Amino acid sequence: MRFGEFLIAREVVDFSDVLSALLLQHERQASIAHVALKHDFMTVNQVARVLGIEADFWATKTETGLSRLFVEYAVELGFLNPEQAERLLILQISSRPPIGSLLVELGAIPADDLLPLLDDFYQARVEPIQDFPDPEQSSPLALSDESPNIVPS
Repeated sequence: MRFGEFLIAREVVDFSDVLSALLLQHERQASIAHVALKHDFMTVNQVARVLGIEADFWATKTETGLSRLFVEYAVELGFLNPEQAERLLILQISSRPPIGSLLVELGAIPADDLLPLLDDFYQARVEPIQDFPDPEQSSPLALSDESPNIVPS
């Protein structure tokens, strides 16, 4: 469950509040091209080339066409390796403003209520730990004297 869903379920906010915050979050998230430049993953010329390819794709897109991400084009052109592409996507996601802060900004939640609500949310996500079984007796991975030797000698 996400924080917005949690707040709706608790009747702290309604769907329209969360939707407004999500739209604002989307507007404020940095573009992947901006993140690539800011963190020196790509040069301006490389970003411009990828954006040009994307624009050409969208101009000729048919109903059956599949969208391709900026990072896929950048990897295909050799501007990024797959690990850099993954890191770039993580950096872009981390540029999103937190939904709770946006709900406060929009007046849907009082600022003083945000931290207690976040604490309740994280407490609800963590299930209490039950009694742990003895790993020597109940684990299917526990080794016994009859266990086959799977390591070549």
